[in-house]
Amino acid sequence: MRRFALCLALGLSGCGLSLDFDPPDDARVGMDAGRLDGGRADCARDEDCDDDQVCNGQERCEAGACVSGAAPTCDDGVECTADECVEGVGCVRTPDHDRCAALGCLAGFCDPAFGCDLVAPDDICSDGVACTDDRCTGDGECLHLPDDERCPADQVCRDDGCGPPPSCASDADCGSPPICKDGGRCEGGRCRYDNAFEDARCASGDPCVRATCDEGRCELAPPVDCGAPDPSLCTRSECATEASGDILCLTVDRDGEPCAGPDACSPGMCDGSTCDSTSTCTAADACETASCQPDGTCIVARRICPMVGQRCDPATGDCVANCAPGMADCDGDGSCECDRRTSWCDGSTCRRYMSCGPCPGSASECCPCTGACFDPMCLGCCMFCPAPAMAAMP
Repeated sequence: MRRFALCLALGLSGCGLSLDFDPPDDARVGMDAGRLDGGRADCARDEDCDDDQVCNGQERCEAGACVSGAAPTCDDGVECTADECVEGVGCVRTPDHDRCAALGCLAGFCDPAFGCDLVAPDDICSDGVACTDDRCTGDGECLHLPDDERCPADQVCRDDGCGPPPSCASDADCGSPPICKDGGRCEGGRCRYDNAFEDARCASGDPCVRATCDEGRCELAPPVDCGAPDPSLCTRSECATEASGDILCLTVDRDGEPCAGPDACSPGMCDGSTCDSTSTCTAADACETASCQPDGTCIVARRICPMVGQRCDPATGDCVANCAPGMADCDGDGSCECDRRTSWCDGSTCRRYMSCGPCPGSASECCPCTGACFDPMCLGCCMFCPAPAMAAMP
């Protein structure tokens, strides 16, 4: 008891104890496994490190200590979804309609399967006139198509509702017929029109909806359903109009459009009949090749020319001479600074050939690289020194 009291008086360090109530930040870096307090955990196998959390990645055991794994990627490649990882659920992708642009009377709508679309909200084009057929077209324009059959006999559908035909004094007063009406004549003080078989004003504005004049009315046929786009395919089906006016579904390529296919590299861009990751795994120039591996990693390789003195042309990818004949680039900086008729490459340094002067006795050979005389029996004395005559050759 006396020793404990003495420890308190002197401080714990005086008794061989040291308590750190504010451990350094790096004590917790990368250690989230096995312990909820985030501290380092000892382990013998990966299973010892599992913290039962999905969104922080799969933990593993390395050198007896638990380290964190990489968090799962929830990006689905659809630009209008908010993607996040939720514990106990996994990846959750919530559509955000505000990320989709509107067009006239069409509102932006996010389909989590393939992205932004346009829809016409109910009654958005209503003009309050009971005898008109109000539609929102595919180009975002409101149409108000009059339907005389919704009016009593001897009345027509006007801008303000059902009423008698416009009054007139002569045929000249009836020059603006309604949609799907033709002619215009004044009879008994009222304008009378004939039914038209065609009228350019009778148009749906939607490539999947056919509009035709029928008995003096502009009729819109039910829309042709070509199916929703499949983000995992590089083709889509869209509406097309034949010469006869009939609408059919036509298959078109989606090359260059975003795609979210099942492969590990998605999301990427559609390329031909496959979905690849060319948007994120690309080569810098023609001398590089970039390939997306099955695990999703991007491998970039640089072409190495097999012959000394050659380089890869970034524009064409071909191996070309690095320098003009008789010149050399010793340090590889792209400037051919070394004249091989008077100099030589000593590693990355360009050195001038040196003159030995007379070489007497057994030291009868001259090494132009060092300027020293040597005995020709000493083969290694000047073995790696290029002769000026040979160095000048291309």
